[in-house]
Amino acid sequence: MAKIGQLLKSKWIWIGLLFVGIAAWWIWSSMLSAKPNAGPDLQNLQTTALEKGEITRSLLVSGTVQSQSSRNIYAPSSLKLMEVLVKEGDTVKAGQKLASLATADLILDIQSAELNLKTAQEALKTAGTDNENAIATAQGSVDTAALEVKTAQRQYDEAKAQVEKKPGTAVVSARADVETAERQLALSRSQAQGRSGGALASAKKELEVAQRQYDLLSAQQQNRTGTTVVSAQKELDIAKKQYENLAAQSQSGSGGSTVWSAKKELDVAQRAYNQLVAQGYFTPTVQASKKDLDIAERAYKESQLLPENTAAVKTAKAELTNAANKYAQLQAGKPLSEQSSLNRYNSAVEALNQAQSGANGQISQASLALQNAERDYRSASAAYEASKSATVPAGDPALKSAADQANSAVSDRQAALATAYQAQKDGIRTAQEAVTSSNLDYKQAVASSAEALEQAKQNVDRAQVAYDTALKSAADARITAKDTWEKAKQSFDTVWNSAQEALVTAEDTLEKSKQSYGTALEGASQALVTAQDTLEKSQQAYDNAVASSGESLTTARDTLDRAKQSYTGAVNTANEAWAASREALEKSKIGYESALKNQSDAFATAAAALERAQNSYKSTQLSQEIAESKTNEAAEVNIGLQQIGLQKLKKQLADTVITAPISGTVTYKNAAVDQFAAGLLFTVEDKTKLTVAASISEADIGSLKVGQSAVVQTEATGDESFPSQVVQVGAAAVKSGGATETTGTAAATPANTTVQFAAKVDIAKADPRIRIGTSARMTITLEQKKDVFSVPLDAVKIGDAGSSVYVLENGTLQEIPVTTGIQNDIVTEIESPKLVPGMNILSSAQDAAASTTAAPGAPGEAAAND
Repeated sequence: MAKIGQLLKSKWIWIGLLFVGIAAWWIWSSMLSAKPNAGPDLQNLQTTALEKGEITRSLLVSGTVQSQSSRNIYAPSSLKLMEVLVKEGDTVKAGQKLASLATADLILDIQSAELNLKTAQEALKTAGTDNENAIATAQGSVDTAALEVKTAQRQYDEAKAQVEKKPGTAVVSARADVETAERQLALSRSQAQGRSGGALASAKKELEVAQRQYDLLSAQQQNRTGTTVVSAQKELDIAKKQYENLAAQSQSGSGGSTVWSAKKELDVAQRAYNQLVAQGYFTPTVQASKKDLDIAERAYKESQLLPENTAAVKTAKAELTNAANKYAQLQAGKPLSEQSSLNRYNSAVEALNQAQSGANGQISQASLALQNAERDYRSASAAYEASKSATVPAGDPALKSAADQANSAVSDRQAALATAYQAQKDGIRTAQEAVTSSNLDYKQAVASSAEALEQAKQNVDRAQVAYDTALKSAADARITAKDTWEKAKQSFDTVWNSAQEALVTAEDTLEKSKQSYGTALEGASQALVTAQDTLEKSQQAYDNAVASSGESLTTARDTLDRAKQSYTGAVNTANEAWAASREALEKSKIGYESALKNQSDAFATAAAALERAQNSYKSTQLSQEIAESKTNEAAEVNIGLQQIGLQKLKKQLADTVITAPISGTVTYKNAAVDQFAAGLLFTVEDKTKLTVAASISEADIGSLKVGQSAVVQTEATGDESFPSQVVQVGAAAVKSGGATETTGTAAATPANTTVQFAAKVDIAKADPRIRIGTSARMTITLEQKKDVFSVPLDAVKIGDAGSSVYVLENGTLQEIPVTTGIQNDIVTEIESPKLVPGMNILSSAQDAAASTTAAPGAPGEAAAND
């Protein structure tokens, strides 16, 4: 009996614990259904800590290095070059001799002029003598000079016709070369500026993507916000909390739930034992058995009465009387009871509610599994995209396979969620059909009065049978009552003996509970050791996650470096093609100018020959007039003319020595010994003062101003930067591209016209490694602010009401309106009185919309409402 009592007590303890567990589960499920997605979504969002710093908006352009001081040296005449003393790259000083022209003909002309001067002077002395000889000689000179004038005039007319009407073959060919070079320059400029061809634009896009990825991983590394690091941090926090709880329990002596349970069982066993000792042998079980014995004894005595006087017969007769009365009432037209049908209807409604709540739990689990699968897919996809590079465009195959598997898992979870929704819908439909059916039953029960009357008649019949049976049973009870009394007496004796044994059993249970309590204390100590070991392993896993995050940052940095190299290579290739096109155009222009100069020089030579012949003719005419007039005045005029001609010849002789107009370096030479000088011979440029000439698009020219600081980099100097300053911004656009052609009276539209503005940036200090004509990259600082808040570009939400950012605080998202300022390719400035340093700003505003969507389960609720 003692064992049975102990079992009953343990049973009620376990039933109480079961009800407590069910209540806790119901509360937890309600909390989850209220916010199904808030926890996991917000924990996985990427954030950026808000800090004040410096933000710079800059302009990256390319150009060509030029000299601030440059001079072109042209041929003074078309004489033959006798010596060339310099070559390209030589350094010269102002006034240094560069080349010399042939002087033999000029010297002879000078000697002839000097002789004519002396003759004129002698003629002045001998004026008035030998008139006839002098006049005859003068007449012969006049005739000869007239013939020379005629010949020179013919040569001059031919040269003039060629210049004005019929350009020479060399000029036509040179002009065609210039037009071809201009078209090539326009094409190469367009490619260098990224307007045609995809190499430069693609390289720039890859650089921007790599920069953003690196900045994101760098921010995660600094703030420890990576997915793996966060997960390891959570596991470490859980392990720390578990260890601290066990340590606190160990210090307080509570020992945890297991020890508490063992202590509880020990207390229960002790109280049971004390109770049995206090009760002695008259336990409740013994008392109950004694009560049963008394009842059996009274029943035995009552069985000696007549059957009509027994309680069972009296009860059966009362039920028969009630059934007969109800039947009589129904016959009189009273309604049947509706309670039975109503109870079935209420049960069906309760079943419908249970179907709805049960299906919601399954849908929540399926939705959580889908969210986890989607997060794994995003991580795998991001890792695969990050593995792509210029050398491995297809990415890592293993990462691609992992991304595909994650995508397949997402599909499976979506199918599972759809199945859960369908199961919910089916269950609700079945329950609704049951409600409809029970409602119909209830209505039929109300309407079926005839059936109720028949049922009442059957109840009367059954009550009559029960009454007859009770009479028979009363008669039989007289026979069996004695046997029942004897069995109750035997049972009481058995319980009495069991009570004696229960005391012994309680003492044994008390001893076992003491042993279990000791074992639980030892287990709690071992659990503390295990928790400490788990804490150490979690700490190691967290350290490994942080190290892995560093490796990802290194990979992103390598990708960024490769993207920078690719972009620099694309810029350099485009700039080199552009520079080569400019150089080809410049040379073509020089060739065209040389061809024009040669043609012009030929015309000038013919004009000079005509002028000399005319001067000679005038001089001989003057000599003739002097001879005829025999006057001193005419002889003096002739002497003056001869002196002027001599001075011109000496000036031409002095110009045969070509010197450098400035100090600098010879960067161009078009002169060779034994060739006739024509057009541009030399270009001298000062390499100690350099500038970079660039073309600025009309979209950026408005932000460029004289005096803005800049830095210049070249391929020859690598990553070294040279301080510079903007010194010139074009006031008018320089158009390049196809020229407008007209046909008849209609003008054609210009094709491929691009509008550019010229700008120059002076390098503060020249470097020997920077050469004229080299392509250069310039970063011009357009605007700069310090001590301002800045966030990634994707963190700002732009809507009709303005700009805003999302702040993650205390597990909730808050949208804050902001005013944006300057921005570059990575971050943008934001201002708001609500912003404070240290806020966690959502890195992508689009993630906020995804985390605030409606929770799964709404379709089920709608179905229930239907």
